[in-house]
Amino acid sequence: MNLTAFIITVARGIATPEGIKGQDKTSKTYIDSDFDYLNNLLNVNFFDYKSLEKILLGRTFVKINDSQFTLTQNAQGFRMASNVTQKIVTDEKTREYNIILNYDTNYDLLNVNLKDVLSPDELDVSYSNWEEINGIRLPRNVKIIIKGSKNSQILLENTKFDFSRMDTPYSVPSSYKKIEIK
Repeated sequence: MNLTAFIITVARGIATPEGIKGQDKTSKTYIDSDFDYLNNLLNVNFFDYKSLEKILLGRTFVKINDSQFTLTQNAQGFRMASNVTQKIVTDEKTREYNIILNYDTNYDLLNVNLKDVLSPDELDVSYSNWEEINGIRLPRNVKIIIKGSKNSQILLENTKFDFSRMDTPYSVPSSYKKIEIK
């Protein structure tokens, strides 16, 4: 992923199954971490490469057990809400969430809300401006809002989709400072 402003690359990032790397040329900072970085940033415990991929592509990124969710139709399309708290277990801890997913009439994901039942932490991911590109429906805009013990938002606007194989050499200049989220 490259972020450009006025034809100059200002940020760069890469995600692999092992973790994420990113650098901000404007502040001369970088991250190089496993997915604990994203989990800490977003106040969740379940992020891995597949989850990140699904979030960026507008796919359902939480496991849905049909008997534990209720599907209803509304004016926008469909709403799927958890009837019971959903336990997400990872190596280190178990967290419980109330989950709501909203889809439009084309079954494009509009919004996902995860509310931690034992803390004020909440993650809200919204999708808009869906387009069909090479036979695949993709969101142009992804908005991630983090509420609770940390408050933040991440706005992604996909202005160009390219389906060609890409060589992604990545290195960080020695003068950059590493960012840590604890």
